[in-house]
Amino acid sequence: MRLARENEHFRIEKEKYYAKITSQIDWKIPSSRELYEGLRQTKSQSGKPFEVNKDNKSVVHALCLYFAGDGRFNELGQDFNLDKGILLLGKPGVGKTHLMDFFKKNPHASYTIPTCKAIAEKYTKGWSKDEFNTIEYYSTLQTAESCHIYNQEYLGTCFGDMGSEAESNSYGNKRSVIEEIIFTRYESKLPFKYTHMTSNLDANMIATKYGERMRDRLREMCNVFILEGESFR
Repeated sequence: MRLARENEHFRIEKEKYYAKITSQIDWKIPSSRELYEGLRQTKSQSGKPFEVNKDNKSVVHALCLYFAGDGRFNELGQDFNLDKGILLLGKPGVGKTHLMDFFKKNPHASYTIPTCKAIAEKYTKGWSKDEFNTIEYYSTLQTAESCHIYNQEYLGTCFGDMGSEAESNSYGNKRSVIEEIIFTRYESKLPFKYTHMTSNLDANMIATKYGERMRDRLREMCNVFILEGESFR
């Protein structure tokens, strides 16, 4: 009888432990205000506090609404939509990468931030993962690790510093890798909210480098913001 009770107790405790380690964490979803206050506490790699000022305040406010999944974002303008991604333009040093790095873990759609230059270099070196070549790998969603923050199954991609990459050459094949990746993500009906970009180029420079068709696709896929002001560096 005693052994039976001990076995039953062991079984119950085992079930409790299993339920604990396999249950999803109930993450608290931050509001846009909480994101805003959290951003103001951050510092750049040089140790300087991130400054919200007259040049970036409206963009910061919009991004906080967007990454909180706040429906008020859609009311900011005719072209704004939570179902689209983010294209953040601006001169070097104005805080584009800092902002996107801060927001990369969010309840709306978390993402990773590889640079376009690094992606192009991977293609040139013949990099692959899980039997996908570079272009195939970055043309789709990435599987999130188990127990990823906010319990998201997939991660999007923020293509950092778009336009900084050179034309790639692999075994004599020259290709505009980033352009192909963006078009593939568009044509495969990947939800736009999983594709973001930062760039030092303006809209006209993007059209010059990639073509008018690319610029049109980016406008369709992304909420476009321009960060003004001087460099924080």
